[in-house]
Amino acid sequence: MDNANRSIADILSEANARILFGALDAIDGPKIITWDPTLIKQFNLVTTAEQLKQHKVVSMLQLDLSPGVPQVEHNHVVYILSTSNLAIINKLITCLKHARSINLIDSRQHHALIVPEASFMIRDTLKQNREASSILRTLESLSLRLFPLYNDFLTLLMHDLPSKLLLDNDWTELQKCASAVRQLELLVGCLPNLRCKGKWAAQIVEIDESQTVSEHNDFQISDIILIDRWIDPLTPLLIQLTYAGLVDEIFNIGATGNINTSKVSSTSDSTDAASEISLHDPLFKMIRDLHIKDVGKEIAKTLGTLRDERTRLKENPPSDSLAESKVFVRRLLDMQGSEKHADTHTLIAEHLMSFIRDDLRYSTFPKLAIGNDILQGAYGDRIIPQIENLILEAYNPLIVLRFIALQCLVAGGFKNATISTYERLFIQSYGGYYISLWIKLQLTGLLWERNGRVKYEYTPFDFQTACNRMSCFVDEEHSAYGTTAYPYGGYIPLIVRYIELGIQNNWRDWTTILSDDRLTISPSTYSIIFIIGGITQAELACLRKTRFSNKLLVISSAVITGNKLISSIQNS
Repeated sequence: MDNANRSIADILSEANARILFGALDAIDGPKIITWDPTLIKQFNLVTTAEQLKQHKVVSMLQLDLSPGVPQVEHNHVVYILSTSNLAIINKLITCLKHARSINLIDSRQHHALIVPEASFMIRDTLKQNREASSILRTLESLSLRLFPLYNDFLTLLMHDLPSKLLLDNDWTELQKCASAVRQLELLVGCLPNLRCKGKWAAQIVEIDESQTVSEHNDFQISDIILIDRWIDPLTPLLIQLTYAGLVDEIFNIGATGNINTSKVSSTSDSTDAASEISLHDPLFKMIRDLHIKDVGKEIAKTLGTLRDERTRLKENPPSDSLAESKVFVRRLLDMQGSEKHADTHTLIAEHLMSFIRDDLRYSTFPKLAIGNDILQGAYGDRIIPQIENLILEAYNPLIVLRFIALQCLVAGGFKNATISTYERLFIQSYGGYYISLWIKLQLTGLLWERNGRVKYEYTPFDFQTACNRMSCFVDEEHSAYGTTAYPYGGYIPLIVRYIELGIQNNWRDWTTILSDDRLTISPSTYSIIFIIGGITQAELACLRKTRFSNKLLVISSAVITGNKLISSIQNS
């Protein structure tokens, strides 16, 4: 296929596959792969089992399951492990010790590939274990950092980045982001302009001092626009109401962009617990950014079109011509596939609405958060009765904390009486286990006492001032489908507004490093937005409606929801 007709996601997928296959081909002979379980799904975005067979992979297993290996003819055992999963290194050591104990009858060679890089800590841990290191033939980095989730979106699958930066001061996370930026630069024929807003973005630009131009010229990037999540920590706390956003909120979209089949099947269905529903079909692309109230109409419209198509096929059967028969069969198969997708999304939408109907509390959350209530500052910093009732009922603590943090950010902090009351009620209902999470939310700047004695490094922004200055709220007339205000029902997220205003005023308020290359912006070039710290599906829907003069590609460390964000802070 001609490069001009391929998406940047396709090109990156091929680049990732080349890195993987190059590492495997360097190990000559039949081999088995022993996977870190946390990597299996993300490598489904890179390659298939059939492709691996072409590179002499004869079998695969999970490192979790057993230190042994299958009795298949092979010369090499290749362990593919994640650098972020330190516990798995201990399991690798166990496997290597087991292999050494049977070394008299085992002539296989053992190799470890660490994604995305073999850190000093990993190398040192293995080096200190003499038994394990003596049998490990090679230890190499497998520098895969960016994974295409959609044609217009790449993820680094780094869900814990905000908590690692905010709580652990682990700045190596920004090094990983800078390496991802460099990977993009190496794929293009010239260096793009770099534009940044926020502390994290500035540090990534400082790290990325590469002036290397690759010999490849598969696509052109005019600008890489980097912006911190913590410029706007508020938006992920809102309940999303786009189709993709609500699916992620309720059913949890996985690393490969799919959901578990069991979450949308009845208890009587005998479905495989591990099976997944793919959310990469054409209909999902059509409805993913729609408000949930508009999804049913679009699916019905699609089904109507398919019925008309089926009627036309019945009325105009193919002649005896072989060519016409092939076209007829192809159209029939395409139509059956489209009908299956429509049935799938009808089922998912029904389960979403059923969940909301059954959970009467959940059905009130969008108005509480986005309506004329918390986000508009209607309650100030008073105790909100609905939140108090949720606490007393011991409702999902992550949801409750989202609302408390949301109110705190909008109000510009709580007075002492309010934050003390919320804390007392919360700990009484949920137990002392959550005291540490409450403190962590204060350390990250999601909860704080106005004029309090304790000063934290990450003091949040003044939401009211920023919101008014950036005109984040628009009337109903300007929040129709196709606008950046549509996904959040009249509210434009601050990150989106910063980018919109940057486009309008030629990035006047952004720190910019201009490229020495003469870049021309055309419909065939890309502008890349990199959200450092995570993005929601609804924010992604907003960014798809921003008006760039060239193609847009969005990158983020992860796709998040408010629950995922707070959960990562809790587990830090």
